[in-house]
Amino acid sequence: MHRTTGRATQMLPKAQFVVLEAPNRVRLERFLIRNDSFDRIGQSSSADNKNENKISSFAQLGVPEAVNLFSPEERTEILTQLNQGHYSLSDFRDRLKIILEEQKNYDPLAARSVLEALPSTKTLFIDTTLDTPESISQKVMSFLSPIRL
Repeated sequence: MHRTTGRATQMLPKAQFVVLEAPNRVRLERFLIRNDSFDRIGQSSSADNKNENKISSFAQLGVPEAVNLFSPEERTEILTQLNQGHYSLSDFRDRLKIILEEQKNYDPLAARSVLEALPSTKTLFIDTTLDTPESISQKVMSFLSPIRL
């Protein structure tokens, strides 16, 4: 059992949970596209923004453990986009580090398994790749109100 999630379900018996899910590939893309100042985990040097040598692995970026985040096909596609200049090296590396840090502190699969064991009235799972933000918002609002008896 995921300790934090399991504890939350026990300590908050009336709580409802909303789980917004997206694959790591999609999450990385969203981090890179939205360019939010909140999405920082330290700052790489701006000198790292130029990609003069082709990158063939995450290890070359200093994040070898990122290989475990993506399928072989996703890795190839991601590195191709990076080499084509779609993203700056420093932004790319910084966003990868965020996902890696998150996974050190949170196991989404373990949390999901705990929440799946609850009655369906307690947890809403949403794959954010399948719906628009408006649709997701509507689903969440419908789920959370009115309180079910």
